[in-house]
Amino acid sequence: MLKLPDEISELIARIALQDRGAFDRLYATVAPKLYGVAFAMVEDRSRAEQVLSAVFTRVWQQADRFPASSTDPMVWLTVLTREEAISKLRSDRRPRKLKDDPHSMGRRHQQKGSTHHTRIEACLTLLTPEGSEAIRSAYLQGLSYAELAERFEMPVEEMRKRMRRSLHELKDSLSA
Repeated sequence: MLKLPDEISELIARIALQDRGAFDRLYATVAPKLYGVAFAMVEDRSRAEQVLSAVFTRVWQQADRFPASSTDPMVWLTVLTREEAISKLRSDRRPRKLKDDPHSMGRRHQQKGSTHHTRIEACLTLLTPEGSEAIRSAYLQGLSYAELAERFEMPVEEMRKRMRRSLHELKDSLSA
């Protein structure tokens, strides 16, 4: 069962002190959710397990860098997972097939009826279709700016601007 952010932050603080028991409890608490994030991106059980292993290695090594006062611990852990999944995708250099419905990407690891997921989905629909697809492709498929620029047939710098604008709009929408 997922614990409150304060409880997860406390576990991370204890991991920074090399507390193996806290590490085990954090793993038991958040690994299923992080595995879901990894699997949604790499689409292979073995590769998702490799990503999860790399994430928890980083947690053990970098727990003292967790900014507890300014960051939700699940956001930090999810970012680590996303970074490791992207690294795995790039190192494998295996082209990924697009799903028939780009709007269904990532839903496999979300609980139905999740308020957070529903809110993000609603906010993504407020963006331009291209902006929404770019964000989904970058964050769920791990595509780089260069890959996105190629897909959208535009210069890389223009893709960076589109992503920045879309992310800013998404942030504003989520803050409202």
